[in-house]
Amino acid sequence: MDKEDLLNRIFEENIPDADAIKALGGDHELLEEYQFRKSLQVALIRKRRVAQKKLLHQISLKERVKRKRLIWLGLAASLSLLLVTVWILRPQSSTAEVLYAQYYQTFPNRIAPSLRDQNKQLTEVQKAFVLYDNGEYSDAIVAFKKLYESDREAFLLFYLGVSHMETGQFKLALQSFKELKSDDLNPDLRGFEIWYTGLCHLRLNEPAVAKEYLELLSSNVTHPMSELSRKLISELP
Repeated sequence: MDKEDLLNRIFEENIPDADAIKALGGDHELLEEYQFRKSLQVALIRKRRVAQKKLLHQISLKERVKRKRLIWLGLAASLSLLLVTVWILRPQSSTAEVLYAQYYQTFPNRIAPSLRDQNKQLTEVQKAFVLYDNGEYSDAIVAFKKLYESDREAFLLFYLGVSHMETGQFKLALQSFKELKSDDLNPDLRGFEIWYTGLCHLRLNEPAVAKEYLELLSSNVTHPMSELSRKLISELP
């Protein structure tokens, strides 16, 4: 097999490091090229996720109220630009797991931003979101479940689903998202449950099902994830 073909196959099939090194057969030149591509892949994915997280957190509550439509369009355009790095790695990143890592981003807390005033007594909802903001997703799951049992607020199910994704419980996340009714969600959350449902199916290696949900968003040109959904669809295995 041609050396370039061998390297492409290793990245396209997401072959583990140990097996990849064994397949390269001690070829020093190939090993150096493999390590270079591996480090580039990891660096670009991390850079993209950091940039995406920064963009999502830049949307303030006042801006969403006053300039909601402009902000959504700007966010969508910015997210689309970030896909340049994805295209650089496209020949090596066709597997469902790698695509998931490239496109997944924790959804920001848009319900109860954590308070800096430690002397102020927090509500139970605020306490749940403090756990979420701190990355304590297992504890956040318990808190969101308890709150939903009494309050039945749709946003609690949404953040419960994202918390399940953060802990690798994708089937439980799907249960939460599929129980949601989009019309019951806050305007800033509507449609994102479809995006995360698609990502769950992608991570579960169900690209055909993921595509069905992503197409729902891609056809809704006013939604900020519309363009990103089309990009992801074009890269599905």
